[in-house]
Amino acid sequence: MDPLFQGMLKVMGSNVSFKPQTALRKIHVEAMKVRAVTQEEAGGRTSEMPTGLLVSTIPLTETVAMLSHAVPEAVKAAVGRLKFRVLVMIFVEVLRPRLLRAQWTYFQSEEFIFNRLSEFGNVIPGVYGPDRTVVVAEVTADPGEPFWEAPEDDCVRQ
Repeated sequence: MDPLFQGMLKVMGSNVSFKPQTALRKIHVEAMKVRAVTQEEAGGRTSEMPTGLLVSTIPLTETVAMLSHAVPEAVKAAVGRLKFRVLVMIFVEVLRPRLLRAQWTYFQSEEFIFNRLSEFGNVIPGVYGPDRTVVVAEVTADPGEPFWEAPEDDCVRQ
């Protein structure tokens, strides 16, 4: 398990539960708040779990379909026009405690192949050790595009 993920679980303590090999199937919303989720285990068994907070990286196109309440047609139509892009992540180990001031730094110039740099050590300082951090260059690339098709070594060099 990744040290960042382990560190996040440790910091959250009993306020979080990690359910490996489960899939989120439904998000139960009441009074504009997530109250519970329905999850499906690897064997197909489903269960409902109450929650006061949901943090999710599930694409919006899938999330809207999981909501328990009626979603306005205009919202469904807008979400239906969204295009999901694949995120390629290049991890770089840096032998110092910190490289960037922010967790995320965005780049919107064509001179950079990546869209964002993330420094995981800024989420939980010291998670990779006292004199080490990990910076990730995040590149969006769809199958068929040059970056997606390039050999891994070429992607790292770029």
